[in-house]
Order: sequence, then structure tokens, then C-alpha cells
Amino acid sequence: MLRGLARESRHWNDFIPSLARVCDRDRIHCIDLPGNGSFHEQASPLSIRGYTRHVQEQAESLAAPLGVVGLSLGGMVALDLAQQDRERRFTHVVLINTSTAWSAFYKRARPSSVPFALKSFFQPSREKREEGILGFISNLKSGDKKVLDEWIDIRRQRPVRPANCKLPG
Repeated sequence: MLRGLARESRHWNDFIPSLARVCDRDRIHCIDLPGNGSFHEQASPLSIRGYTRHVQEQAESLAAPLGVVGLSLGGMVALDLAQQDRERRFTHVVLINTSTAWSAFYKRARPSSVPFALKSFFQPSREKREEGILGFISNLKSGDKKVLDEWIDIRRQRPVRPANCKLPG
């Protein structure tokens, strides 16, 4: 399971336990990307291939065959991972709300969403930033206090440096 830009494995919230209940014979592993989560002190790669190498290293100890689910930036990494997988360890790839890295940024986002996204990412307070991001990337309402509080706590514990919020080219 791979999350998107400036998100980490804990941002899956209740989805992972729910998924585990219906996938009872499969093990679910969430891998944080560099610059996020357990790797929040690392610099984010400047390319999708850099993220892919990181995921390959993290998945080395996992028994094949493997499936990968990627959301947004995580989907770009999942697609590259499948293309680079010469040993055929990754047999299933699920892409959620993603595009390819070969598309220019302005083609990957609806023009009307860009001002809202920028406003959300550059809010001065952690609370307002997470509230804006929650409203922008999910169907949950920003008034969902439980999830919002969890996201604020995640960001407090593992802050993402602004340099790690750049989209790879």
C-alpha cells in the first residue's frame, strides 16, 4: 500500500483494518515513501524511479508473489515498480486516482483544483493545512473531527519538510 504526496501509511486510517478483514489470507504491508512517515527525515527523491528503488528495497524481505496498491503519487510509483520488476515479484497492481509521470503536472490536475490545492498546502498552521488537504483529497467532510485530529497528530509527530512536497518530474 503506497500513499500519495506528503501522506504516510497512517493516513490510510481505518481502511487498512477494513481491507484486512476481507483479505484474510493476504498480508497487508504499508510502505512509507522517502520524506514521509517513518522516513520523514529523509529527502524525497526527485524522480519516480528514486521512489521505486526505495519501495523495492523495503519489499525485499516480503515473500512473492506481491500485489501493490498505489494512491496518487503512490500509483505512479506502483506503475513504475511493475515496469521495472524483472523477477515478476509484483503480480497485481491497483492504481487509485493516479496518472503517469510522463504527463506534465498541469495535465494531471484539473485547472480549477490547483488554487485550492496550493492554498491547502501552504496554510500557515498545521491544523488549517490538514483540514484543507482532508477536504481536497477525500470524500470526508473537513468537519470529520476524528479523522482531522488524527491527521493533525500524524503531521505533528512526523512533519513533512516543504522541500519534500515537490512533485517528481
